[in-house]
Amino acid sequence: MQEISDRDFYSDNLVTINKDNKAVAKENIYNAAGALLLPAGAEIHSDNAQKIVQHKLQKPLEESVSLDKLLTKPILIEQLKAMPTHPEMVDIFNNKLSIDRFSQQCDQLKKHPLIIQKLTVFSMRYPEQYKKTLFGVYLGLLICEERNLDEKTWNNVFIAALCRDIGLVHIDPKVVDKKAALTGAEWKLLQGHVAIGYQFLSHLPNVSKSIATAVLEHHERTDGFGYPRHLSEDKLGVEGQILAFSDMFIALFYKYVFGHGFSLIDLAAIVQINAGIHKQENTEAAMRLMRALAENKTRKPVFKDLREQLERILACQPKAYEWIRLADLLNKQLFQIEKSPKLKQNIQMMTRVKSVMRTSGVFDQTLLDWIKSLDPIRLTSSDIAEIEHYTMMLNESIWQLGTLQKSFSVIVQQLQKKGVDLKDAGPTKIVLDALHEELAKGLLVEEQLTKSKAS
Repeated sequence: MQEISDRDFYSDNLVTINKDNKAVAKENIYNAAGALLLPAGAEIHSDNAQKIVQHKLQKPLEESVSLDKLLTKPILIEQLKAMPTHPEMVDIFNNKLSIDRFSQQCDQLKKHPLIIQKLTVFSMRYPEQYKKTLFGVYLGLLICEERNLDEKTWNNVFIAALCRDIGLVHIDPKVVDKKAALTGAEWKLLQGHVAIGYQFLSHLPNVSKSIATAVLEHHERTDGFGYPRHLSEDKLGVEGQILAFSDMFIALFYKYVFGHGFSLIDLAAIVQINAGIHKQENTEAAMRLMRALAENKTRKPVFKDLREQLERILACQPKAYEWIRLADLLNKQLFQIEKSPKLKQNIQMMTRVKSVMRTSGVFDQTLLDWIKSLDPIRLTSSDIAEIEHYTMMLNESIWQLGTLQKSFSVIVQQLQKKGVDLKDAGPTKIVLDALHEELAKGLLVEEQLTKSKAS
């Protein structure tokens, strides 16, 4: 029997949706040795699923099963049109050209019944992630349109964006659904969805290599801190980077707009902070789109208690500055111990993060002095907007420091396993860990903010 980490959970997900969407074997299902496991017509219930997972199959399960109900072009179009219930989302989706292009792109799916099957299972098992998938498809098309890309790229982005997360239907649902922090093993398991999606698409007829590669690369970053292959910018494809940018933008949208009540135009500051993580062409296209959407709109304040928020900024910013100083020191100390490629990557990212923080004004002493001088009772609307944008940028900068914090932890653990004497680096890392624990509490406290629910 396969180890739990190697198990394919697709049959389990078929069992779950079978209550509302009958899943049956459309042909005999055999194991690799040729023994019959399920006859044609057998329903995929829990007992039958248990038989399936204990064996390697002659062919992938999706090729041998059928669903009573499948997603269709009309359903997909209606689902997309039903997406924008949040007012900020309405603005994004108020683009008839992209809705029409989405409709045209759906015609491609006639050639891909197995994609439709997995997408149907995904939509039923993980409806919230599926909504983000549709959002990502639409945003990808908007970027294609804004960048005036060719028809082939439009086609590839559409299919790849639909398929970017379907690998999740093969991963343990307990891990996919987990709300608490993931363990290292669970995180590695979850990251496997990109490779699963890539393998699935690579074996399908009528699917170009660019589409499969885009799914594989949709969590890659131009600074090499993405996964699974940690590629640099020159090795990343156009489609994969559009997907990666869309994925990042949607995460920011849900975090700041849905989660904390900021407006769409506020995201411009965060997109700039994240400049350099994904290809600049996509950042610039998104900035143009956001500026066009924000024209003639009045921004609403977010914070209820500005006095307390100013205190948080003044307490947090010096700690972030000190973290950067200590991280620079730790990089130098570790580099003296072992000149590994990972450390060179760390140093490159540190250079990028410091550059972004400098140009964004996060560490600008003049801006900080201005914040110190403010009277919370006598703030103008312009002052409030500046404070809230600064909070977002500092909050996102701290999140980026977390990527480096994890990298340091991995490097130190590897050196400790080798029995390397960390000398001065060990104490520096301990101080850095304690400082990051304080920073990780963040600047945005939910109960202080105007909440806006995602729907």
